[in-house]
Amino acid sequence: MGWKKEARFSRILFRFVMAAVVLTAVISSCNKDSKQEEESIVIDETKLSLAYTQKEVSRLTNEFELTVASNGKWRIESDSEWVLIDPDRSEYTNSISLIIRVEENKTASKRTATLKFLYGEKTTSLKIIQDKLDATINVSLTSISFGHHLAEKNVLVTSNCGWLAKENAQWIKIRPSTGLVGNFEMNIYVEPNKDLEDRTGEIRIWNEVFKIEKTIKISQAGQKIANTHDYIDEYGVNWGSGVEFRGLVWAPVNCGYKETDYPYGKMYQWGRKYGLGYQDDASADVSGYAVAGIWAGKNGEENAATFYKSADGSKFAYDWIKEGDNTFWNLAKEENPSKNKKFDPCPDGWRIPTAFELRSLVDYTSHKWEVHDNISGYLFYEGTENGNQDFSLFFPAGGRINVQDGKALDRNYEAYYWTISTIESGSSSYLYFNKTDYSINKQGSRAGGCLVRCIKE
Repeated sequence: MGWKKEARFSRILFRFVMAAVVLTAVISSCNKDSKQEEESIVIDETKLSLAYTQKEVSRLTNEFELTVASNGKWRIESDSEWVLIDPDRSEYTNSISLIIRVEENKTASKRTATLKFLYGEKTTSLKIIQDKLDATINVSLTSISFGHHLAEKNVLVTSNCGWLAKENAQWIKIRPSTGLVGNFEMNIYVEPNKDLEDRTGEIRIWNEVFKIEKTIKISQAGQKIANTHDYIDEYGVNWGSGVEFRGLVWAPVNCGYKETDYPYGKMYQWGRKYGLGYQDDASADVSGYAVAGIWAGKNGEENAATFYKSADGSKFAYDWIKEGDNTFWNLAKEENPSKNKKFDPCPDGWRIPTAFELRSLVDYTSHKWEVHDNISGYLFYEGTENGNQDFSLFFPAGGRINVQDGKALDRNYEAYYWTISTIESGSSSYLYFNKTDYSINKQGSRAGGCLVRCIKE
């Protein structure tokens, strides 16, 4: 009987152990399924983060990099056309570095743009703040004084915004009258003042949006005492009051003209009072001249009948005098010239014209190549070609004297007429023309011999 009880107990114990094993296995299986389910939720969750969520930039065009960290698919929405994204896609995957470009702000207000990064049901944003434009307008001159004659002056307008300009007097003309960002040359010219009294005006340059403006004050001298000087040449011949066009009164003949001796007028080196003849075989004028190297003394003390050719050693290249001076013919500025009577070859009450004055003659008249008494040249006129010419001036094609050897060239083929205008030290402007072409050249060697046509002061 005892062993039977032991066998029965053993069977009960075995069943208990087996039940525990099964229960442990079941519990272990349940725990494993729960862990796998938790891990699958983490893997499927989309994550996205930005390197920063706000960026402040200047008003200028900007470009910066933005790193987006993600493990899924996402997209971008922008509320501003002035923000560009590179690469620009409808959808992005995982992490990427974007290039954000911000266009220049040309407005008077600070502005804000928002980029929304959408991933699933979540959103994060980048805020971009851009400074406003601090508008500026600057002018190179704020006041200009003109003489009583027709004249011009260029003024540099520099701005970082658009602008408008307007003059307040009919005798002032400007162009252009509007401009954009950058540097613009505004040309200002004034009509002749025929009154005895001075007059004033102004030019206003402004931008209405930014509430900024600049003003250029303009003053023009009156004639004070009317100039009644007739053109009386160096030989004592009175040619009368001259020929008027657009407020300028031109001498009827070239400086130094003499019918039998100098039918084209004399040739002048820039800044000299003394004129020279055309020394070239059959085309030569009555009197010749000597040729020498560059003059090392003072202007006015040189030999009047000598051509001083340019050479190394001068202060300025291609000048006839070693110590050149920009005031030899003009003691003041081009827009308000003052005749240097000591060296200007024109008669009393007359002077050498500026580049603008000669250009106005070329630009605002009709002109044609003609031959007068076997002398070729340009006829400038206003009116009909074959009659009723209200204004006419004949400019002979007197050629030139070469700067390097003093030889005369190209008579009846072309002409060179000096102005008082100095572009840079050692060179000056002149009118050039031949049968088919004409221009105002800016850099003529002062050692060259050119013609002179005077205008009334």
